[in-house]
Amino acid sequence: AFSVFGSIERAIVVANEKGLSKAWGFVEFYQKSSAIEAVRRCSEEMLLITKTPRPLTVEPFEFYEDDIGLVGLGSHAAAAEAELFYPPRFAKPGDVEYDFALRWHELYAEEKAAKAALKQDFLQRKIELENQQLQTYAEIEGTSYVPYDSYM
Repeated sequence: AFSVFGSIERAIVVANEKGLSKAWGFVEFYQKSSAIEAVRRCSEEMLLITKTPRPLTVEPFEFYEDDIGLVGLGSHAAAAEAELFYPPRFAKPGDVEYDFALRWHELYAEEKAAKAALKQDFLQRKIELENQQLQTYAEIEGTSYVPYDSYM
C-alpha cells in the first residue's frame, strides 16, 4: 500500500504472540521525500487497505535517544556527571529527598492510571464504532449482524 509514495526499504507489521497483527507497524522509505509525502497524504486523505473502511493513521517516527552522553550535554556535562555518579540509596522518611521522591512516585502512579483509563475509554469507543459499522454493512448487504465484544 505504501509503495504508491515511493520505494520502500523496509516494512514491519507488529504482531502479538499468536502472530496476529496488532494493527500498527513501521514503514521505512529509501527517500525522505517519500516518507514526507506519505505522512502528508494520509493526514489529508483516507488511505484504506482492507475492505473495512478504517483509514490508516500515519505519523513520522520520532527518533529519541535518552542517552545523549556527557559530550552531548555541553556546559551541563559536569552537573550531569555529578547526577550519574551519586551513590544509590534509599530515601529516609521525613527527609526533603524522601518527600520529593514520594511526590514523583505518586505522579508516576497517577500518570499510569490516567493512561490506563484513557486506553480503556478508547477501546470501548472502538468497539462501539466497530459495531455500528458492522450493523450498517449488515443492513446494506441484508446479512445478519454479530456484535463484537472485544477489540484487538
